[in-house]
Amino acid sequence: MLYSTIITTDVPHSKLCTIASGFIMVYKGKRSTYLPQVWEYIPDPIELLSPLCLKQGSAVNCRQDNQTVVYRYGALEFGEQQKGF
Repeated sequence: MLYSTIITTDVPHSKLCTIASGFIMVYKGKRSTYLPQVWEYIPDPIELLSPLCLKQGSAVNCRQDNQTVVYRYGALEFGEQQKGF
C-alpha cells in the first residue's frame, strides 16, 4: 500500500475521483477504509465518503467536520493468470 495525499474537508469533491484511490478516513480517533476497487461500485465521491463515516460508527456527515482527515492511497493487485488464454 502506498500512502499519498492527505485530503481535508475543504478539497473539492471533483478532485477526489481524479484517480481511483483507496481512502482511509480518520475522525475523532475512529478509522474506516475503502480499497481503490470500490470506485467500480460507488463512482460518486460523496456516496463514497458518507458510508465511510457510517462504517466507523460516526454520523453520516462526519466528512464535513474540520476534524476529519482523509488519506488517499493506491494498491497493487495480484492474481493468477487464467489458463487457456
